[in-house]
Amino acid sequence: MRLPLWTFGSRSDLLQEPLSSPLEKKPSSLGEAIRSLRVDVGLTQEEVAKKAGVHFTQISNLELGKASPEYDTLQKLARGLDLPSPSYILILGEIYERRNNRG
Repeated sequence: MRLPLWTFGSRSDLLQEPLSSPLEKKPSSLGEAIRSLRVDVGLTQEEVAKKAGVHFTQISNLELGKASPEYDTLQKLARGLDLPSPSYILILGEIYERRNNRG
């Protein structure tokens, strides 16, 4: 189940703890966030990769949890997804991680 983008405002209860750094985050949570954002804006991996200036296999590897992005890659992805900041990706990744850990 994907969380829609509107949950940023309505799920503030999930963000009471400080966010972890991107290097500490499980790739699957960030990958899930990247895929969710990409699908929500209606872009393919190739389209995001072209806009972000990265190879499409990098997008695929991130979404599948096979790689962890550096912060500069997150900045490029934010640009490719037309987001004002990579923080949106990190916040959504944190929401997914907390949801998955509640299990």
